[in-house]
Amino acid sequence: ALDLRKYGRSLLPHQTANYVDDLRTYHEELDQAFDAIRANYGHIVLSAHSTGGLTVPIWAAERNLRINGMVLNAPWLDMQGDAILRNIAMPAIQRLAARRPLTQIPRKVSGSIWKAGFSLWHFSSL
Repeated sequence: ALDLRKYGRSLLPHQTANYVDDLRTYHEELDQAFDAIRANYGHIVLSAHSTGGLTVPIWAAERNLRINGMVLNAPWLDMQGDAILRNIAMPAIQRLAARRPLTQIPRKVSGSIWKAGFSLWHFSSL
């Protein structure tokens, strides 16, 4: 699995979590990971979660990749929520983002489950 830069285990202390101004920022590491996998495997199914579920299909389409399939787990395609959030809060958030793109909006869950100490898995510290 690949944690894109500024996400999960790839987030470095000096970085702004999850922020890029263009999803193509991730293409470099996706290209490298794909090339490494393609060198060893002929049958490739991509799997992506959340923002990766938005980023990976765009990347794959722009690269015209020959893959055997793609699985998107809870892709970030739109803001989820009730009518108040979607119709009132989102326009306010969009105006704020246009003026101050690095402003962090508090969330109920922040960071990865792994960093919060709730993981059932152990990761190597490569």
